[in-house]
Amino acid sequence: MSNAALGPSMLQQWQQSMLFRRADSGDGFCACNTKNANAASALLATELSKLEKSIEEEVCAWDYKEWVYCYQQTARELEVSDPSGSIAHEITAGGSMVPPGGNGPPLMRDKGHGGMALEDFIAMPQATRARLTGAEVLVLRLATGRLGHVLNTALGKGTAETLKPWATTLACLTSALLKLIDAQEGAPSPTSGVNAFMAVCEKTGSPPIFHGAAATSGCYSKGFLCVTSDPWVAREALGEGIHTGKRCLVMLKGGLQMAADIKWVSQFPQMCERILPPSTTLSQLQLSANAPIVSATQSVKCIEAVIERYVQSPPIEHTATSELASGVSVPGCAKAIRWATDAFAMPATGGLTGGLYNTTELHLPLGTTLSLEDAGLLGLLCGRGAKEACPKLEEVSLRGSSLAPQALHKLIEGLRGGHANGEELTLDLHGALKTSLTSRPGDAASVGDAIGLLLKHAPYISELDIGGAPLGVAGIGPIATALGESKSLAHLGLAAINLGERADGVKKLVAAIRLNGELLSLDVRHNNLSADAVKQLKSAAASRPRSASGGQREPLDLRAEPQAPLRPGEMLHRGDDDYTA
Repeated sequence: MSNAALGPSMLQQWQQSMLFRRADSGDGFCACNTKNANAASALLATELSKLEKSIEEEVCAWDYKEWVYCYQQTARELEVSDPSGSIAHEITAGGSMVPPGGNGPPLMRDKGHGGMALEDFIAMPQATRARLTGAEVLVLRLATGRLGHVLNTALGKGTAETLKPWATTLACLTSALLKLIDAQEGAPSPTSGVNAFMAVCEKTGSPPIFHGAAATSGCYSKGFLCVTSDPWVAREALGEGIHTGKRCLVMLKGGLQMAADIKWVSQFPQMCERILPPSTTLSQLQLSANAPIVSATQSVKCIEAVIERYVQSPPIEHTATSELASGVSVPGCAKAIRWATDAFAMPATGGLTGGLYNTTELHLPLGTTLSLEDAGLLGLLCGRGAKEACPKLEEVSLRGSSLAPQALHKLIEGLRGGHANGEELTLDLHGALKTSLTSRPGDAASVGDAIGLLLKHAPYISELDIGGAPLGVAGIGPIATALGESKSLAHLGLAAINLGERADGVKKLVAAIRLNGELLSLDVRHNNLSADAVKQLKSAAASRPRSASGGQREPLDLRAEPQAPLRPGEMLHRGDDDYTA
């Protein structure tokens, strides 16, 4: 197996995590009380309140290995070493830089955390005292590894495009830090307590962290700030020869207690003790006589400052964040579960076999009209939220309910987001669109477009019945196009959709069948099809391509009888042995 397949070495992981432990003056800060600072604060509050993805989705899109380590595996105490096997060591006062030198104990990932699972960190006193959710503990684990620098890079760029992919992770991490700070023993005070130290790089061409003279200038932090009580640890984060420009050691007067203690959960507890949240304001002070001796080593500039306040208003801790119980929690799923327990008259959990969590089928009561909001919640519940809400779900039936085209779009929007439990899903919409399309036949094309998108972007839908909706040729067009490209749909119900009104609709369906080798059954009954139309469909079914999965030409169960349209108010009934019989 190649090194790339194994992922980054322990030394590389440590080096990448160290990038989180030093701030960049150009990307990480701007002058406080300025237009830039106000804009950054407002954008952060906006984007971190629009949560769409779970932490799992965000992190796995970047690197699933880090997710697996922090979420699924137990922590392992591993020495940080280079490819030659030389082991890095902690640094003590006056020692040389690591790796691989140093004069202290060996540097280790997860030192003291060996064998601990995520549940063990969630049960730690620090987590329970601050009332942290499982999601918040998880992001603390993730941020203290390689992910921290990625998050700070997104915050430093400070655009909606860079923040959106990490909105849920950033919101949970920020709320976790605020909770920890609030729960720490002793009131935080910049005038007393232990000093904290922070590493800042002022690269050539970048503005300094403070733009004015001491006691007159302040800065607004766009990202997370790592601080420590040990100036030598902060000094190490500055490194040697890593950039051109100035290296600054910022001493935060009495600042240790004002930052969140994360050593108990950190992947590298020897290197990072505490973190300050984004939107923290610092004010520069006159350098006092108690500046640490480390500041005099190898051209390091020492700056003294004080932590003024956290300026984000309102604080990023809201209902959407608090309802994310775990890393797989999808924003909005908690609301969808509450809706579903009422709509389907079942509890969220019901022992080993009952409740929403254990159900395999959801049948909306007859006569129910789905609103736009309810349709969106149902789509989220059965799509990306299924892993958390109903992991055993196999079938969703809206047969006999009423669904407007706009509500259908909301339902499909939720379903298109993906399916979390990995199972195939049957979606029965037979008759649900009949009332709305009968009164507004001009919406048929829009409904067809929506169904076409569903077939393209929700491959986990293996059975779909949209019969009973008067789609006609306008609606069947985009559905037929998507059917021709589908590799996953096994059963499609198109009974009583006015397919036989014009020959164009049948031609589109015939063309789609000739391209699709995966479809197993197609129901086109009660469409008033001519004998020639049925003949064309049967001919297309006999000349389909071979199945991509089995390599054989699968027979298509084509159901075209009876040919007469359904009488008003009549609906096909589904039996146990027949998809739409």
